[in-house]
Amino acid sequence: MKILIVIDSMGSGGAQRILVNLIEGLRKSEKKITLLVFNSKSQYFLTPRLKDSVELIEMKRKSNGFGLSVLLLLIKLYRSERFSVLSFQPNANIYCILARFFKWKTLVYCSEFSVSNKWEPKFRRLVANMCLMFSSGVFCNSETQKQYLQRIYGLR
Repeated sequence: MKILIVIDSMGSGGAQRILVNLIEGLRKSEKKITLLVFNSKSQYFLTPRLKDSVELIEMKRKSNGFGLSVLLLLIKLYRSERFSVLSFQPNANIYCILARFFKWKTLVYCSEFSVSNKWEPKFRRLVANMCLMFSSGVFCNSETQKQYLQRIYGLR
C-alpha cells in the first residue's frame, strides 16, 4: 500500500506533531510513504530523520492563497499511483478532495482538529467542512469535534 500524506506546512504545531508521530508508526510497517508539503517555508518538524522516512515532495510557493499548481500536482499523483491519502489541516483537505473528483476511486481521509479558530477565515472553514462530505473518512482529535461535524454536516 502506498500512502500520500498532504500538509501545507511543517512549521511548529499540533497537526505537524501528530503527522510526525504517524509517520514514525507507519515507517515500522514498511509502507511506502510520500509526504507532500505545499507551503514549505517553515520546516520546524522537517528533520533529517523524517526526510529519510518518506519520499518528500516540497513546493515552495510565492503566496499563501489558493494555488492551481497544488491541485494539478495532486491530480497527477492520484493518476500516477494508487495512493491512500491522509490530509492534514483545512487547506490540504480542500485540495485533496478537489483532486479526488478527477480520480474518484482514490481514498482520501481528512483530519479535523479544531472546532473553531478565530483567526481562520469563515468562508475557508465552510468550504473545508463541506469538502469533508466527499472524503472517504474523517479523523478528529476529540469527541466534541466529532459531535460538531455530525450535527452540522451529518458526517458519521
